[in-house]
Amino acid sequence: MGTGDGPGTDRHWPARHGGGYPPGWQVRYRRRSAVAAHDLFGTIAGPSLRDEHTSTTWVPVRPRTAAPDTPPNLVRAQDILDARPPGEPALERAVDDGEARRRKVVVELWARKPDGHPAG
Repeated sequence: MGTGDGPGTDRHWPARHGGGYPPGWQVRYRRRSAVAAHDLFGTIAGPSLRDEHTSTTWVPVRPRTAAPDTPPNLVRAQDILDARPPGEPALERAVDDGEARRRKVVVELWARKPDGHPAG
């Protein structure tokens, strides 16, 4: 069992889809919304949960900037993109959960001609 150069290549670390991450590990995970997807950071806050009906594994993750007594969010194990044990180098900077909620999306619509077609 060797270690590789990229994330997820160290065979001593658990597979991401199995959700077998021990509490305290830092993770980078994807949060999807109707508009976009954001990569967020958090810390594993407890044991994984498996839904027997859908075969989905849920991992309790506390957002990186949350207070220790904040209830964790349940994240699908398949949405965890990278995981590191405590004491390893920090994961790259991503959008914090609170920061993602404060972001606003501005969409500029094309000007329209009187007939309804785009002008430009």
